[in-house]
Amino acid sequence: MIEQDEVILIPNVTDEQQRQAQEWWLNHSCLKDSSLWEEESDIKTDKRPTIKIIHNSVSHNIYLYCPICNEKYDATDYGSW
Repeated sequence: MIEQDEVILIPNVTDEQQRQAQEWWLNHSCLKDSSLWEEESDIKTDKRPTIKIIHNSVSHNIYLYCPICNEKYDATDYGSW
């Protein structure tokens, strides 16, 4: 039986995952190069990475994708498995 406060779909993101993801994104070349930014943008061209969370039998994987160059970054905290 599922406990009242148990998370079903959204994983508990570790501090390490948050730190890794933030460090990658803030230092990513597309974010630093303002010439790649559109002059006017709407919510569809937000300068934030796309985040994919894949649940597996052990824990979950977190991948970030740059919306400009589509580079993938694995922010999975394998040490927490």
